[in-house]
Amino acid sequence: MMIMGNQLLSQLVKVEELQRESNILNRDFKYEESIKLISGFIDDKHSSHYDKAYAYILKSYVYKRLFDYDETLKCLDEALAEGEKSNKKEEVRMQVTAEKSFVYFDTQHYDEAKKYMKEIKNADYAYLKSADVAFVIMQEGQLYMFDKDYTDAEKSFDRAIALLQEFDPSNLPVVYGKKVELYNKMQLLEKREEAFRLGIESAEQNNILKYRIYMYEVLAGQHEYNKDYRNAYLLKKIVDSLSDIYNADQHNMKLKLYEKQMETQKKEYALQTSRKTRFFLIVLSATLLVLFVISLKLNRSNKQKRVLLENEYERMYNELQFLTSKLNEDESIETKLSQYNLSERHLEIIRLIRERKTNKEIANELFISENTVKYHLKTIYETLNIDNRNKLFQLLNH
Repeated sequence: MMIMGNQLLSQLVKVEELQRESNILNRDFKYEESIKLISGFIDDKHSSHYDKAYAYILKSYVYKRLFDYDETLKCLDEALAEGEKSNKKEEVRMQVTAEKSFVYFDTQHYDEAKKYMKEIKNADYAYLKSADVAFVIMQEGQLYMFDKDYTDAEKSFDRAIALLQEFDPSNLPVVYGKKVELYNKMQLLEKREEAFRLGIESAEQNNILKYRIYMYEVLAGQHEYNKDYRNAYLLKKIVDSLSDIYNADQHNMKLKLYEKQMETQKKEYALQTSRKTRFFLIVLSATLLVLFVISLKLNRSNKQKRVLLENEYERMYNELQFLTSKLNEDESIETKLSQYNLSERHLEIIRLIRERKTNKEIANELFISENTVKYHLKTIYETLNIDNRNKLFQLLNH
């Protein structure tokens, strides 16, 4: 029991240290370095499945900062797959559930977000950090606001602020932005301006430019809602100026280039390994052939033994031919696919399709949903410039 406790403590310390270093890099806009740090941690053979699960969650935070929600969801699916192999699968599952509710809420897919929020609430917010609970409560408040239940909305926002002030003050602008919108709807303009001031103050204190942009965007939206187009225009000018500094698109392009370079290096390594294995089999085949010739000369006087040896050689030779052709086939397919920008997940799915697995079987094997499999297949088809499964088989087999 003591050994297990020490292992869990060691896991927690490693993940917390990774999170601390990643947060520092993210605040300084060094997103490529942050991804490199996290990817190295994931590839480390000493990292447990639990470590890798939380590393993928941290990786999702980087893409979320850059508003790349597709990559964010991919990272969360990877986290869930690693979590299912760990000794704390339920904890990881609830954390991923919370993060997905945030993503779908941010992208205004509210019905999808509600599904995850209901699961979290039914579990009484189990395994979630107080800051994550605060965000779920904030989202509940926004749903109240949509229903024009402004009293319950304000109570939810105040609860969320109280939790964040104690456990994660750097994210307070997210809730203050919601209060700006709420007080504008309630025509409480002094409270609206106070909420805006507090949100900007928090963003500046924590040096999070993304939140400064967010606060100005929210207030500009409220002025536009009130048909105060002059103030809305002035605030949008500030947003444009700050966005030039933030330059999220540039960071995003660099990130994708780095990830592509990593994938290319992995493919090159796989091809080199395949060639070395093929060379070894050829040498082995030649060695066996030489041994066979020697055996023939030594046993020429014994016809029965010679026949047996010939049969054995033929069997071994056929097996070697099969293995060599198999390697050639695999290498050919690797060579075909290496020219495309396919992720490791895409290559896994292609491998399973070659094994004639259905979408449901692929989903079960990779611990993802069938919808996620369909999403990945759509990306694969677009990348390979095909439009169905049969054409994928034709591409792989010719």
